[in-house]
Amino acid sequence: MKECVCLNCSTPFKTKPSKVGKFCSRRCAGIYQLNDGVCTGETVDGQGYVQVYQPDHHESASSGLVYKHRLVAEKKIGRPLKPGEVVHHKNSKRQDNRARNIEVLDGHSKHATLHASLRRQEAALGE
Repeated sequence: MKECVCLNCSTPFKTKPSKVGKFCSRRCAGIYQLNDGVCTGETVDGQGYVQVYQPDHHESASSGLVYKHRLVAEKKIGRPLKPGEVVHHKNSKRQDNRARNIEVLDGHSKHATLHASLRRQEAALGE
């Protein structure tokens, strides 16, 4: 196997010696093409969340990827997130990681309560 580094997200990966080995996944190849061949260092997971390759971050997965909304939240509040803190996208768009769209909540129960309240508001508007 040949060692490669993804041109889009910089994740190391292995491929057969006969392969070119530019991308770690089809998703990264697609993102790279959508960005006109500019290395963004980002990828999108199956749930629609943006991930960034930062292997030295305290929350990085074994792949070295960290959720961008959690990085933005840490920068916004000026400290690492505590265990149990949840990051909420105010406009429900998982790829909108602007600081003004990010909110840190104390736990999953508060996050679930917030979403239940939002669903009730949407239902009341739809009636």
